[in-house]
Amino acid sequence: MKTLRTTLLAAAVAALATASVAEARTQVFAPRNDEFADAFALTSSTLLRPGHLYNATRELGEPRATAAAIGRSVWYVHKATATGRVVVTVALGRMDPAPIQLAVYRGTAISNLVKLGSGGFSGVGNANATAVVFDAVAGETYMVQVDSAAQDGYFEGNFQIGLAAFGAAGGLPLFVQEPTILREEYYGVQRLLAVNGFKARAAITPTVETVGGVVTLTATADALDVAGTAWFEIKDDYARDLAKNGIVEGALAVAAKNAATGGALGAGRAGVQLIRDDRYARPKLLVRFDHPGIGTRATEAITATAIVTNTSTSKADGCRFLPSADAFALRTVALDATGKPTAEVNRAFPLAPGEVRRFQVGMTGTGDAYEDVTLDCGGYAAVNYDYLARFYAAEQYGLASRILVDAQGVDAFERLAVPARTTGHPVVVKLSNTGEYAGDFVVKVQDDEYQTKADVTAVCESDAAGRCIGPSTASRATINLARREVGYVTVKLNRGVEPASGFVYFDVESIGSPDTRDAGFGGFEVITK
Repeated sequence: MKTLRTTLLAAAVAALATASVAEARTQVFAPRNDEFADAFALTSSTLLRPGHLYNATRELGEPRATAAAIGRSVWYVHKATATGRVVVTVALGRMDPAPIQLAVYRGTAISNLVKLGSGGFSGVGNANATAVVFDAVAGETYMVQVDSAAQDGYFEGNFQIGLAAFGAAGGLPLFVQEPTILREEYYGVQRLLAVNGFKARAAITPTVETVGGVVTLTATADALDVAGTAWFEIKDDYARDLAKNGIVEGALAVAAKNAATGGALGAGRAGVQLIRDDRYARPKLLVRFDHPGIGTRATEAITATAIVTNTSTSKADGCRFLPSADAFALRTVALDATGKPTAEVNRAFPLAPGEVRRFQVGMTGTGDAYEDVTLDCGGYAAVNYDYLARFYAAEQYGLASRILVDAQGVDAFERLAVPARTTGHPVVVKLSNTGEYAGDFVVKVQDDEYQTKADVTAVCESDAAGRCIGPSTASRATINLARREVGYVTVKLNRGVEPASGFVYFDVESIGSPDTRDAGFGGFEVITK
């Protein structure tokens, strides 16, 4: 009997331990960095990264960021690589107003945290940024907590966060939401956030270098307390133009002086590019993303490769990749001929007639249903408008459904050559489950409804050789994939005598999860062989 009681007691203890682990997170749709132990790493960069507080929770023993904080917090961690001043900021930029709160601690566990500073803002008007500045010691770990004060009505939980590390004297970082690129005669406005990371109140003086004569600059402050913030806005001056077409390199330089003594403290600097188009040229650009649509968890980065070519005889003076929203980070890296990254990051670029360039495009969204990136080469340029010409994120809360769609046999521009008057041409499509959701996925296939261009006649789950292992239907197939598993579907299509190209698109959705979710998108252009 004693053995039975001992066995039952051990089982009860094990059950309680299991329950405690399960209860460590009760909100399955919370941000991934909801828990202290799951904090995202923060490294020094002036490119703000998005975050959100939707479904965020407070765990047992967690301190309040500020007296106003309500306990919907997420965590970040910074491990100092050098001794010096560190600036941490959260901001809204052009996001919807929200009373975001911020705190920074020294320590490695909730039980031993020492608060180094905190701040918050109302989110109304220009009161939409706050910062904490502290002296870091090499090798020490610092925890950053982002929370919100109470809000009336619908909860707004989006924010952007950044960290900049300096030497012992400190510095004046200029944080940006996206590459600071302007196009003449367009209504775009670029915003930069300055934070006083010095040890004294600073009087600041901004100067726009090189392009200062053709842009306007406004600032929300001309003096900053320690950890004080100011927004700078740069936009095109319609009354003045650049002397010639092309891309002009400039910069925003902000000098800081000790407000009490007048002594120089230092300066902040950020690059600014201004583009002037040749309004008489009409360049035609073709852009294709290898993975035009990817399912992702909110605030997590996804990447795709874009190949761009100028198919006309006119030069494109300045091209850039543009986000559809103000709430996410965009990072573009030019690739060399072998596909390796170069030092050209977040830059506008020209394209000569016939020139081909490749880029790695990365974006991090906030949780809006869809956000995308497209190529912009000015109002006088023509860019293809098919579904392969944009890169979009299907953002989700909780476990991410993500399938990479790769049609076999296509070229770098996602084109498939098929002989005219072909029937039943097989195309094998590789499906890679790179997300967190495992289960059933439905693959929906759509042609452009022109039988003479690209007419899909059958779809089935198959092996890598194209042999059907599941039922064949006219437009869809269901496939079950484990995490990190690769599967295949095979599409059969007809190609008529129409000289124009056709398109085949794939839309993959997860089914049987908490809700139906877009997991991936792909496709190819059908041309005559």
